Formats: sequence, C-alpha cells, structure tokens
Amino acid sequence: MKAKNDYVIVEAEMQGSGTIMMKENNVGRVLSCSIEPELEGKLVIFSTEKKIQEYDGKKFVPLKFIMAVIE
Repeated sequence: MKAKNDYVIVEAEMQGSGTIMMKENNVGRVLSCSIEPELEGKLVIFSTEKKIQEYDGKKFVPLKFIMAVIE
C-alpha cells in the first residue's frame, strides 16, 4: 500500500511495561509517505484532534498532523 497526496500511512505501535500491552492512539510507525519518504520506518506522534481514517489496522494521517518523530 502506498500513500498518495499529503497522507502518511501509519501502523499503530504497541506500548507497554511488563505483561500489559496497550495500543497508543496517536503513536505509530510510518509505512508510506510520498512527500517525505525519509519518514518511512520512523516512529511518529500525530495529532488526533480531527478524525483519522482507518483501514485494515492502518491509519491515514494528513502530513500536517505529524507532530514529532521519535528518534
């Protein structure tokens, strides 16, 4: 699956400590970004201020909603 226009395809990242695992709503790994391909594979934090579209466990986030890259 490839991102088009100004969208970033993000897969939710699991966070946890010990045996408790939680899926963070606004943290994920970039699978595809046509405008900034250097983001691919990076962990990002994105805004959920507006509704994010989802399909098959993937989130389609407008590029302008990406707030930070976790190094």
